[in-house]
Amino acid sequence: NYVDGDTPPFMILHGSADPLVDIKNSEMLYDLLVKHGREAEFYTLEGAVHGDDLFYQEPVMDLVDAFLRRVMA
Repeated sequence: NYVDGDTPPFMILHGSADPLVDIKNSEMLYDLLVKHGREAEFYTLEGAVHGDDLFYQEPVMDLVDAFLRRVMA
């Protein structure tokens, strides 16, 4: 209901072992964004739980940095 022409680019990061939020929710959001022609990137962090330190490691931070530099340019 909320995805339209004004929807900004999305970067979705989801831990494969998240016990709080089912990864299917992120997959559905990604699919909806793509279906409506919106820019979206989706990454699964293998073994990561909700809010895991794996989200803050250099390789992930590099992905976030590159995404933000590209969409904010």
